[in-house]
Amino acid sequence: MPPADFLGMAMLFRKHALEDISRVIEPNYRIGMCAIFGKEAVEKFYATMLVPREVTAEEMHEIDADEWFQPNLLYRSPFTVVDAKTWFFWGRCCLDRNLGFSLSDVIGRSENNGHLRKTFETMFEAYVAGSLGRTGLEILNEWQIKSRFAVEGRCCDFAVVDGNSVVLLEVKNKALTHTLPATGTAHSYQSKLKATVKKADEQLRNVEIFVRLACPNATVHKVVITYGDLFAAETDQLFTTSTDHFDSDNPVYILSVDHLDQLVEAVRLNQCRFPTFFEDYTTRRKVPEKRLLLLSELLNEVPYQVPPLPKHLLEIYSPFYESLMERALSV
Repeated sequence: MPPADFLGMAMLFRKHALEDISRVIEPNYRIGMCAIFGKEAVEKFYATMLVPREVTAEEMHEIDADEWFQPNLLYRSPFTVVDAKTWFFWGRCCLDRNLGFSLSDVIGRSENNGHLRKTFETMFEAYVAGSLGRTGLEILNEWQIKSRFAVEGRCCDFAVVDGNSVVLLEVKNKALTHTLPATGTAHSYQSKLKATVKKADEQLRNVEIFVRLACPNATVHKVVITYGDLFAAETDQLFTTSTDHFDSDNPVYILSVDHLDQLVEAVRLNQCRFPTFFEDYTTRRKVPEKRLLLLSELLNEVPYQVPPLPKHLLEIYSPFYESLMERALSV
């Protein structure tokens, strides 16, 4: 299935999930989808969305005690079908997680998928660079970081410099796509994440050494930017076995690109400074009851709250929506 077709159908399902999800179940609606995307693509898409009750029951029968990665295992079955007239929808959250993993499958199974994966990785890093540029701050790329701070060894992708504060960022979209299983044990995830999130952790810590040598009085924050969410605030939560280490003295934080966009928008609107968000977060997590606070949760509080869809995302999505409308009108 072409990724563009998958994204088009996914967008329609997500839209109806906020309004009347029963629309997508109506026979006439599926016929209309076939006219736009083709019968084969639509049937494949619906087959992944509508799961028979027996399959849902089998998958829910035994849950590995180590399967901590997923907050809700019902994401495996966005819809559970009991009979021709009875079905259950398990909510927008489960739908979104299923679509995320399904898109990775579509990319992985596409012809020339090696080239397609590389394109996604390159575009993702370029997108993060563009997003950071909207802060109006000094943004250093990898080469500039090495030059400014005389970095030896592994370097990170970006640094945001704001006065006496430096935020180091490493982009790892491979952490959550293409190779990471939707279900598995903690050890399986640690093995997969070792080459991505753990590697990013080591890169950022190495660069920090040279930043502190060059600027002894600088405040340094380290952040891994991922393709999706890991439901973890810092890398130590993924690679230590004791909860006593969750609030480490020298954390490397994890932030999804969606949440980065929210933070950048707050900075662009002069609601906060880029480094102060991480300073605020670090301070709050020193309070015992806030030890497991997520960066994404802090974005829901003043002064970081912003409109749900920043202006630049509307500009990115508009051509895609227009193309989809043209296909629908041409039927």
